[in-house]
Amino acid sequence: MHMIHIIICLYTLISFAGLILALPFLLIFRSFMEIRKRYAFSLPPSKNYIWFHAASVGEVNALKPLLQEFRRRYPAEKILLTTMTITGMKTAESIRECDYVTLIPLDFLPFLLIFIKKIKPRMLVLIETELWPSLFYAAGMKKIPVCLVNGRISDNSFRKYRLLFFLIGKLYRKIVFVGSQSVLDRQRFIALGFKNVHNTQNLKFSLRLPAYDLENLRRAWNLEKEDFILVWGSSRPGEEELFARILPELQKKIPRLKIIVAPRHLKRIPQILPIFDKFSLSLLSKLQEGSDIIIIDAMNLLNRAYAMADLAIVGGSFCDFGGHNPLEPAYYSIPTIIGNYHSSCRHVVQTLLENSAVLVSSREELLSDILRLYHNTELRITLGKNARKTIEENSNTVELNLEFISSILKKQ
Repeated sequence: MHMIHIIICLYTLISFAGLILALPFLLIFRSFMEIRKRYAFSLPPSKNYIWFHAASVGEVNALKPLLQEFRRRYPAEKILLTTMTITGMKTAESIRECDYVTLIPLDFLPFLLIFIKKIKPRMLVLIETELWPSLFYAAGMKKIPVCLVNGRISDNSFRKYRLLFFLIGKLYRKIVFVGSQSVLDRQRFIALGFKNVHNTQNLKFSLRLPAYDLENLRRAWNLEKEDFILVWGSSRPGEEELFARILPELQKKIPRLKIIVAPRHLKRIPQILPIFDKFSLSLLSKLQEGSDIIIIDAMNLLNRAYAMADLAIVGGSFCDFGGHNPLEPAYYSIPTIIGNYHSSCRHVVQTLLENSAVLVSSREELLSDILRLYHNTELRITLGKNARKTIEENSNTVELNLEFISSILKKQ
């Protein structure tokens, strides 16, 4: 028996034991709907889908422009979109181009074979690095062509993948097309043995966000035209403490300063509130007049905050979380600061830096960088304009990826 088959058999046996042990906890802490989907009891109603898969909210948003253009080009094809997380699924349900949205079953070979038998996909398109062993093995068994778009390999992942690919690399090298985010990512995929790898840039540059009436939006959030709005998006543990330490000095130097904080994970809000207990604060859902700090406590509102910001700070980047997407404030021409921990969006930040479209800061320099941008209106305007221009100049990535996907689809 080939080494891959042995490893998958062992992986499946271990997964089975884990599923049995986990079931009581899932029954307690997860909804019945989620368990049915995870265990492949709740299946899509049809077959012959073009199957797209994204992990969570960020990947779903990055995939959205590709799905929209795919629907325009192939109106007769049925689109299935699966996600790994509940929040990702809820975000995906708003994409009207999808015919069906659901959670992907757990990476357990019998579940995936049941799922694939039901939906009979003509193609599987994954975004970024969703390299689940049983998923690829099942796709190989059923001879489903697999594409990977927006592919990236971080420094840490590259070291780990070398060992993984030594053991089961043959599984992944059957991917028929890889669209990488950057030249470096392309080189890493090729070094791991992938074929047909092309640098198609980052899909996140093709984002399409709604336009807002900023005057009405500010009024709805109890903010006035004269307020200077600073938005900290996708904050992570340790960053709220950092912000609270520099906030008194910011309030001294910036008149009419208003802060909007959007935690990456809303379940952390009870831990965040005490950090700002010395300040005038309110939750967005319980908005009060005169609050200096607003904590966003609902999903899918960060773009509205970015749109009316005077200055944005992108979180997950001042503590070592890899950083979050700086293109959302860039889309609205908002001057943006990101920390020096941004490995998850390395190529995006590098592209923005090359176009003088973002400011990279650090924990030690954040206070002075905020004040520098506040006092230099011209610099803020220039950063914002350059950011939007950079997005527009790199927005052809949807077309680049679809060229390869279309060529593979025609062979089916």
